[in-house]
Amino acid sequence: MLIVIVVILSAAGSVLPFSPLEPFLIGLSAVARSQWLVPLALLAAAAHMVGKIALYFGSERVMRFMPTASEATAHRARAQLERRPWLRSVSLFVSAFLGVPSFYAVTVLAGSLKVPLREFAAIGFVGRSARFIALVAMPQIIISLF
Repeated sequence: MLIVIVVILSAAGSVLPFSPLEPFLIGLSAVARSQWLVPLALLAAAAHMVGKIALYFGSERVMRFMPTASEATAHRARAQLERRPWLRSVSLFVSAFLGVPSFYAVTVLAGSLKVPLREFAAIGFVGRSARFIALVAMPQIIISLF
């Protein structure tokens, strides 16, 4: 049952701008066995990225509705990111791990700027996995300090 809750909350939390996923994962670390925390965090990251990929595909159509001036700006941004793929990768990872800028907004931007799906999915999964593992480990780290 816990696995189903993790999957549903993670997938739903990925398409909502704000969700209770992070507090849930921190709370989960208080009640789940320690050997289950990393697998549950990885499961949450996988389910989260499934939802983000759906959002990514929905965002590809955003360019159709942009005013001409905004569309030109988006094309310039895409050209800049294509010339600096390392910057695109670092930006994706930082957003997925730290949530700054919002990974929701970065997902919409990635879809609308046609960032390669494999790159988005792989880097997003690694960043979200690291974030969720850090969240489930946080209570144990804090307890060990005292």
